[in-house]
Amino acid sequence: DNNLSGAPMTKVPFESITALTSSPPLLEAVNECWFLHGTSFEGAAAISSDDFDMAYARPAGLYGAGIYLAESVSKSDEYVRGQMVDGVELFPLLVCRACLGHVHYTAELRPDRRQLEDMCLRQQWHSVLGDRKKARGTFREFIVYDPEQVFPGYIVYYRRTA
Repeated sequence: DNNLSGAPMTKVPFESITALTSSPPLLEAVNECWFLHGTSFEGAAAISSDDFDMAYARPAGLYGAGIYLAESVSKSDEYVRGQMVDGVELFPLLVCRACLGHVHYTAELRPDRRQLEDMCLRQQWHSVLGDRKKARGTFREFIVYDPEQVFPGYIVYYRRTA
């Protein structure tokens, strides 16, 4: 059992995109998937050139100080910060390849964030699936606590329409 509670919504669309690139296939045995990460222009530039820096992870986050990934662009859009480019406000979104490994599933309303960090950094788990869809009717979040598990593959810039 992979503890993913269903395939990530990014699975099928990104399989199609990956087929058009020279990227090696995802390793399902280690729960490798493509996810989205919303950020700022500065964050996208820094992460894409130097990888994720855990010094910027927020200890007060619902699931602790980790790298938060989403399967839904709507969830990632909550974290982006736009910038005007040639008179158009654009928003950066990282498309990340992540190795979730052994996933700890939780649908708790208020999980113990320190316990989750400890479970993933010092015990048998490698990531957390926070099922906010089940708990609150919103979105699932995938959290890793080791930046070596996430590769920022692409930056997508988009604009919002009414």
